[in-house]
Amino acid sequence: MKDLSKKKIGYVLSYRAPRYVRTRTIANALRKIKDVEVYEARNSTSGFLRYFQTLLRLIRIRIIHHPDIYILGFRGHEIFPFVRILTYPRALIFDAMMSPFGAMEEEGKLGKLGKLLSPVVYAFEKAILKFSDQILTDTALHRQFFIDVFDIFPEKIVPVYVGTDEDVFVPTKKRKNSLKEGLDVFFYSTSLPLHGVDFILEAARRLQKEPIRFTIVGGNRKHHPVSELSNLIQIDWVEFEKLPEYIEKADICLGGPFGNTKQAERVITGKTFQFLAMGKPVVIGRINEEVGFIDKRNCLFVEQGSPDSLTEALLWALQNKHQLPAIGENGLELFRHRFSTQVIASRISEVLNQVIRV
Repeated sequence: MKDLSKKKIGYVLSYRAPRYVRTRTIANALRKIKDVEVYEARNSTSGFLRYFQTLLRLIRIRIIHHPDIYILGFRGHEIFPFVRILTYPRALIFDAMMSPFGAMEEEGKLGKLGKLLSPVVYAFEKAILKFSDQILTDTALHRQFFIDVFDIFPEKIVPVYVGTDEDVFVPTKKRKNSLKEGLDVFFYSTSLPLHGVDFILEAARRLQKEPIRFTIVGGNRKHHPVSELSNLIQIDWVEFEKLPEYIEKADICLGGPFGNTKQAERVITGKTFQFLAMGKPVVIGRINEEVGFIDKRNCLFVEQGSPDSLTEALLWALQNKHQLPAIGENGLELFRHRFSTQVIASRISEVLNQVIRV
């Protein structure tokens, strides 16, 4: 069996959001693995030229550093054929995370055009998975999705939780009971169907007579008008590094997902990990994967697609506000044991060793 010591890893990325949280987590985890040298071919621009930028950087690290293993980060579907050619015969790990075909078929991405293109996208995605030496996704439920839908060998695909950038989302100061009256709730999203913004707004509408205040960052004002809600403030955009300031001010955060879509049934949202990492109590939409979430101990669990369940959870939080700091502390403890960068690094290290043994 080959030794992993001093192995060279080429991390390749060409995504419109080059500092996306999944990228940050994987890159930070790789740096924590002992005796592994990481060379990055990562785009810094977000337009079409990013593909050429990444490929030129990949060629450079291939010629100069000769990595033993390559990882193509999420979302690398468009550039995969070129990366596969340029990295051959070295092993290539593909971070699939989520499925474009699934987004079109189940989430209605691109609408009618997405439905029309989905057979072509399916064939392309299946070929990508076939020609990858190892595949990463974000949950065991997504792993099973890839196995069932694309007929992937179970041994070939490994779930690695999203986690978060722990340099940005750090535990808040010593938590204590808030002296403010009422309850401050924080949520942010891009209004994808899986997030279930409509259900959050309906819960906010029902709670207008209660001392519960909502702050929502992002969303779509055209499709989600909130002007009639006196208990809700909507902010168009906040820089990623500024999000902890809003999280810090909240009594409880909404992690979701609440959308009750097929994809929502398989994910733990990135924001959930961020809130847990800061020791904030978080409301989580239930999925059928056992990862250690316990209602009213380290989170608040709600049924997806149910404004009733979300309303009840927030009323409980208001009435039991003194319990929220302990729930946040327990959530932070769970994060450290199951979702931290160090845990993710150990998981990726196992994948690298597996690739080397093959």
